[in-house]
Amino acid sequence: MIIAGFFDVNNNGIDVTDLAAVLGFLALFFGSVVGLFRWTRKQLREEIREVVQSEIDKATAPIQPTANGGLSLPDVAKSTKRLEIMLGKIADSVGVSYDDED
Repeated sequence: MIIAGFFDVNNNGIDVTDLAAVLGFLALFFGSVVGLFRWTRKQLREEIREVVQSEIDKATAPIQPTANGGLSLPDVAKSTKRLEIMLGKIADSVGVSYDDED
């Protein structure tokens, strides 16, 4: 009786108006489910994006940001090489032998 009452909304036998009401209810129900699914998927995608971005930021952060004036190791190596060349030129101009073999 309950199922028959659900399909026969007007209690006058199943006709087109009953079918329209049932189809409207099903369309509303499935539309709500699809809308909820899309909203949940969007929220999940945004949360995953935030987690991945924070992990990338953490993994690519400088190990010691205040060391070497914030420079990377190759930058420090270039600066050291320039200092070594300048030191050699100064030693030559003063007349002191500069041994860079040490």
